[in-house]
Amino acid sequence: ASGSITVEGVRIWFLESQSGYNYQNLIARDRYDAPYDYETDFEYDIDLLGSLKVIKVDQDDHEIKLQGVGFKIQNKQTGLYVHQDTNGAITYVDESQATEFLTDENGEILIENLIVGTYVAYETQNPNYGYEIVSDGVEHTVVVDKTEDFVIENKLLLGNLKVIKVNEDNHEIKLQGVGFKIQNKETGLYVHQAADGTITYVEESEATEFVTDENGEILIENLIVGTYVAYETQNPNYGYEIISDGLEHTVIVDKTEEFVIENKQIYVKLSGYVWLDKQSGKQSERNSLYRDDVNDDTDELLEGVIVRLIDRTTGEVVKNDNGEDFYAVTKEIDLGDNIIRYYQFVDVRIEDLENYYIEFEYDGLTYTN
Repeated sequence: ASGSITVEGVRIWFLESQSGYNYQNLIARDRYDAPYDYETDFEYDIDLLGSLKVIKVDQDDHEIKLQGVGFKIQNKQTGLYVHQDTNGAITYVDESQATEFLTDENGEILIENLIVGTYVAYETQNPNYGYEIVSDGVEHTVVVDKTEDFVIENKLLLGNLKVIKVNEDNHEIKLQGVGFKIQNKETGLYVHQAADGTITYVEESEATEFVTDENGEILIENLIVGTYVAYETQNPNYGYEIISDGLEHTVIVDKTEEFVIENKQIYVKLSGYVWLDKQSGKQSERNSLYRDDVNDDTDELLEGVIVRLIDRTTGEVVKNDNGEDFYAVTKEIDLGDNIIRYYQFVDVRIEDLENYYIEFEYDGLTYTN
């Protein structure tokens, strides 16, 4: 800054000396209060200074401070950038020589002794996961003899993930009760969801186990964008094995990504019943169905019939995974579901069914179907 200053009512000192007598005498005079004050004008050039405190915060929650965010600071009037040496002295330089200031653990940068004026902060790096670098410069004014708080917000990029668990061969079959832990691939941490839906990222031991609903779905909202890995933890649906490998999907900002996870049914239960197909007087011919209608009411279920599952390629009785024969003797089986069963084989591999057939032994005779 420059201008003129008027000096009024000054205190004056006189230095008295006598040539040849080798003495000096300092005479101090009190404030000069004569009717005509002494006045003078002179030019001056003084830098007016202030300070700037950059505070980097989350856009939605200013209590979240962002550490390690880098900035270069430009003086808008001159176009030059701020350089701070190791002693804290400020100079103004080209961008290539500018200091990169980094926010501390409180998300703050304090720069003192800046010439007053408008400054532009350009973000250079942001290591906080889920935040993008703000590409545009942000302006703030430095005022003389004050520390200006310059709050700069940054939005956490969030998206949603909907896991849909289905049968591999028929996506209309939704699998309920399947458990998952969800890992953020970039950080290696797992998703934890509080009772109010708040998402945090934790070690695996503290991860939430998400469980599919009656539609085979899990909806997880407000995940930081990035790649997630779903690890299956349980699958109570009969015949399905737990998938051992993690499956990846990307969460995109402001979208709900559908993550369809297939699971192949490995085993099936084979059950049925054996009956005498008796022809009623009301029927004109045998229909080979058990009590199919009101005219087919004389069929009789049979107990004590031997039932075997046979491999058509070898002619041998099929064995289960434990090495036991698929062999049964018919009798009424009550599983509480109102379905008539007189025999049941469990854990029959679906992929081998086309190679099998059922064999019945009754009254010394063998029947197949």
